[in-house]
Formats: sequence, structure tokens, C-alpha cells
Amino acid sequence: MSDEGKITRRMLIAGIPGSLIMSPFLPTAGFAAGRSDTETDRLEKDGVTFDWRFDKGRFRARMSAPTTGWLAAGLNSSIELKDTYFVMLRIEDGTVEAQERIAVSSGHRGTGALGYSPVLGHVAGREELGQTHVSFVLPMNLPGPRNINLREGAQVFLMLAWSQEKDFTHHSAWRRHFEVTL
Repeated sequence: MSDEGKITRRMLIAGIPGSLIMSPFLPTAGFAAGRSDTETDRLEKDGVTFDWRFDKGRFRARMSAPTTGWLAAGLNSSIELKDTYFVMLRIEDGTVEAQERIAVSSGHRGTGALGYSPVLGHVAGREELGQTHVSFVLPMNLPGPRNINLREGAQVFLMLAWSQEKDFTHHSAWRRHFEVTL
């Protein structure tokens, strides 16, 4: 059951060559580019935005949601929640805390507990005016029981979620699944 969201393809995020233009909601490395050819794709739904792009063999993403609780973004080659690789992020005392998880049949577990090495990198974020904004970088191949390859043009299922609470064990207040072409 894939939700419909507004997808903007190839949106320019930096328009003046040689200038440093920050995103209006998250100044983080990889998205504050000073080149006019820097592009990203965006999905928007219910006040949640998820931007992604490819850069130097990496998948760069950022997410914004109307909460000061945790945010989560996951990817899977199937519409099922089971086997989805996802990251959960929150801001605690001005510091971003992140966990890598994989959905199993009875909830979700940390990737380390399942025998996978961590792959999440370049995590950043902030809270502002009741919104949480995060960014992160992933390799092109994700750990987990499914072969999830984040190459440009790949069809994947994107899971986005957020909670009103910072506690990672607290249930989501909002969760949607989208079929997207990267």
C-alpha cells in the first residue's frame, strides 16, 4: 500500500555559481552546494519532506517533519515493512543521535545485533520552530537480508515516519510508504 506524495524531480538547490546557498531548512554538508548543477529529488507529504541525491558513489538524504520527536527513513526493495533498512534520528540537547535498524517480523532490531556493520555517515540536524531537520549519507548498497541497491533510476520503497516523542521505542505518530524511482 503505497501512499501518493508529491515528488519533485531534479529540483535545483543551488542556483548561483560560486555562491554558497543553504537549504531553507537544513544547512548540512552535501546539500549546501556552491555549483549550479547540484540537483536533488524531493518527496513531500503531510508537512514531511524527504530530499535525496547521489554524490560520489553515495546516497545523500535529508528529511524534515513537523515534530521535535524522532524521525525515521527507510528503504526496501519490497513494499513490505519486514526487512526494511531504516535510520532513526533525534536531536537531544542540540546533538543528533542516530540508530540503524532493520524491520523484523516482530518489530525492529539494530543492525549490529543482526550481525551487520554500521554504514550510516555524515549525520547532522537541528530543531527549529517545532520542526526537526536531519541529513545523512548512505552507501549505494545497504546491509540487510534484501539486496537494496541505491543506484540512480532504481525502483525502491521509501518508508518515512516520525514520532511526537524522542524515545526511539515510542510508536510513530505518522508513517507512510512510497514507491519511488531514485
